[in-house]
Amino acid sequence: MINIGKLKSLFVTTEEEPRATPASSQASSSTASASAPSVSRSAPASDDVVRKMVEHLSNVLLENNQEGFDYMEFRNAVRELVSKGDTESKAFASVYTTASTIGVDKSTLLSSAAHYLSVLTKEKEEFEAEVGKRQSHDLTAKQNRLAAIEEELARLAQEKASLEKEVEELSSKIENNTAGFLEAWQIIHEKISEDERKIKEYLS
Repeated sequence: MINIGKLKSLFVTTEEEPRATPASSQASSSTASASAPSVSRSAPASDDVVRKMVEHLSNVLLENNQEGFDYMEFRNAVRELVSKGDTESKAFASVYTTASTIGVDKSTLLSSAAHYLSVLTKEKEEFEAEVGKRQSHDLTAKQNRLAAIEEELARLAQEKASLEKEVEELSSKIENNTAGFLEAWQIIHEKISEDERKIKEYLS
């Protein structure tokens, strides 16, 4: 059985094996496309998130690793030969020739590869179920809260505009009344003062 360190390295993207992008993934086979997670996103995931998910899925595959020499051991052996300079086709042929001496044939490899694909499919289904649960609970709750806040902000904006208008009208009224009062006060004050002067002048 392959160890956890080697298993994880089987699926770690190297500089020679660039990560698939949304554009390049369109060239994948129909089988691969059918088994890809149906989570829509507008931008590629970050490298950290991809590494985290590769580690998680690698652990899942390790937990379901079959006894004996199967696809996982085959892939590991091929990868080691490629890292030493062999071409991929030569590495596949060399490892297969060696594996055949212990009873491993093409159908064995394909059967075990199908096993791991079924494990991945099950894991994807569980992942999507969890995503759906979070979307229906956590995300929806926050979206509803955001909508409520936006509605409250709209109401407050309307109330603010109304208050601003009232303040403007009240300020204008106060200023107008003040100006009117002072002008009227000045008129009457001058009249009384003038009469006071005349009383002193005309009356002995």
